[in-house]
Amino acid sequence: MAFCLGVVDVRLPSPHSKQGRFDAVAAWRAQRRRIWLTRCRITLTTDAAEGQPGIVARVQNAVAAHRRGAEAVELDIVCHGRAFGYSGPHDAAPVSDPHGISGFGYALQLGTGLGIPTMHHWAPLQNVFRRVRLYACGERNPALDRAYLNSIAREQFCRRFADLLSTEVVSCAETCVFSVWPDPTPDPSIAVDGWDGSAPVTVFLPGGRSRALPPGDRLGR
Repeated sequence: MAFCLGVVDVRLPSPHSKQGRFDAVAAWRAQRRRIWLTRCRITLTTDAAEGQPGIVARVQNAVAAHRRGAEAVELDIVCHGRAFGYSGPHDAAPVSDPHGISGFGYALQLGTGLGIPTMHHWAPLQNVFRRVRLYACGERNPALDRAYLNSIAREQFCRRFADLLSTEVVSCAETCVFSVWPDPTPDPSIAVDGWDGSAPVTVFLPGGRSRALPPGDRLGR
């Protein structure tokens, strides 16, 4: 049995959701209360103030403290997916224009942002995980401008992340659905319900390979 570790950005669920449905989220953010991912043994939270090195260090500490022997480790990242503009060297740009210096990239709203330009901070976690699941909305989320559909490059992000971590990375182009329980005992919790719609879920493997997740597995288990 695997040790499942979760990392949640406390800006999830979205503040643009229906008023009243996620009232507890404001309290979680203000009080820094614990948010529990129902399928994870340990859940770490982050927000806009934390950089990727800090998140990586806390993940390393959690694995060292809670892993039992040679137990396999899996990581669930729960946050918003977003598009961002980027300019830089051709080999670092998420999507290059004809001149190879700018474009729109796909990133995770995890702390200060996990995109291709900041992905290198996760290198110390290479070979740590058996599988990483990105429970973050993809290109088909209405919140991502339709004009960006052909240039978000979520698949490129996932392939590079799989290579960097030397593990499987599971992701989907669809919107991810969550159940939020504001007042469980003892802590607020989030249950991942899976990806919305019938879009295929992809398992990205190191070396540029990929395969489809079985249709009945909407959680990437």
